[in-house]
Amino acid sequence: MSSTMTLTMHNPSPDPALTIGILLLDGFNLTSFSNIIDVLRLAGDKGLGGRQRNCRWTLLAPGNSRIRSSCGIDIAVEKYPPAPTHFDYLIVFGNTPGEDYFVEKQVRAYLKTAHAERVVLAGIGGGAAALVATGVTGRIPVCVHWYHQDDYLRTFGAIPIDAESLFREEAGVITCAGGAAATDLAISLVGRHLGPAWADKCQRMMLLDQVRKPDHIQSVPVYQGEIACPVTKRAVRKIEHQLTMPINIDDLAKSLNIGRRQLERKFRAILGKGIHELIREMRLHMAIENIRNSDRTILDIALSCGFPTVEHFNSVFKAHYGHTPTQIRQQTLEHPPCKSTEAYQGLTQA
Repeated sequence: MSSTMTLTMHNPSPDPALTIGILLLDGFNLTSFSNIIDVLRLAGDKGLGGRQRNCRWTLLAPGNSRIRSSCGIDIAVEKYPPAPTHFDYLIVFGNTPGEDYFVEKQVRAYLKTAHAERVVLAGIGGGAAALVATGVTGRIPVCVHWYHQDDYLRTFGAIPIDAESLFREEAGVITCAGGAAATDLAISLVGRHLGPAWADKCQRMMLLDQVRKPDHIQSVPVYQGEIACPVTKRAVRKIEHQLTMPINIDDLAKSLNIGRRQLERKFRAILGKGIHELIREMRLHMAIENIRNSDRTILDIALSCGFPTVEHFNSVFKAHYGHTPTQIRQQTLEHPPCKSTEAYQGLTQA
């Protein structure tokens, strides 16, 4: 069962300072979409009037009159949208890439035309996948939600991925991790085209303490302790985003403009453990959460958490938790835990 939503344009201005086409694809995330729409609504008029005076937006989907979101709500859209040059930005919302992922021919053609005409393209959340599939991103790093970086790599191969930033803009293409980051992006566009006063209004009306910058690191709740040292904290956040892949400590130190030995000393002085030790504990934390909260195989969990083999994973896991992964899963099935406190063992002792 689904619901249908129609968004109506009220008293559009003949010449708004900002025009945006919003292209929806089946399975798009309603939260990211709503965040963008609400910012545009607040920036469009004084107070809460909702008139599209300062900015105008059009919902569209070439070849379709309704698009269903991931939560089952249908949105009415323009089946025959105007030419892409009608807009300053064309913002795309879509579903997460995966097996049999595809973008309809009409949508591909529309995106390619927009790119050729130098309309700025923005892929929000799964919308970035549509830009990759269409070929408009080229070798530009694509900003994605940290949770979905493996989905992109499995679907598109070895494309450059940015799973740290909230959003990024390069060569006329914007990609955004989605979720609350869509709000930060929308407010930044409002500030760019309408001025800081309108951006400030949006921030205050949406009860935001601050508007985060594009390179603000995505929050990945693996390490739960407080870290006072900014360099060490940033190193831990970078590690969190790379836990599913091999981590080169020399490259990590270089990205922080610090020597490897100096970084090692900071970890031991501030966290009480070496870098490799912390990486192992963080991967084990991810693994035990997956074991308890998913039906994925132990092999799949081991490899996705950065362990080279399931045998190595089983050995390290048992040494840390005192039980094998299979035993933990069986215990969970027999006695579902209220809190996975054991998963945080060793991670908050700084």
